[in-house]
Amino acid sequence: MRSKVIFAIVFFLCLSCHQTRGQSVLGKWKTYDIFDKSKEEAVVEIYSVNNKLFVKIIEILPEEHKNDLCK
Repeated sequence: MRSKVIFAIVFFLCLSCHQTRGQSVLGKWKTYDIFDKSKEEAVVEIYSVNNKLFVKIIEILPEEHKNDLCK
């Protein structure tokens, strides 16, 4: 009985110490055309301020759209 209790304690300690490390969304990313995944559209930066995520466009990649205005 005592070995089962020790095993259970060790098991739950191992579970509580284990951390999964996924890829963070923060950083610079390339975006692609929704219909043509081989066509790059922009470089964006995702950053966090006060636990809120924000996106800033760093560069527009197609030359013909670099001076377009948002409507």
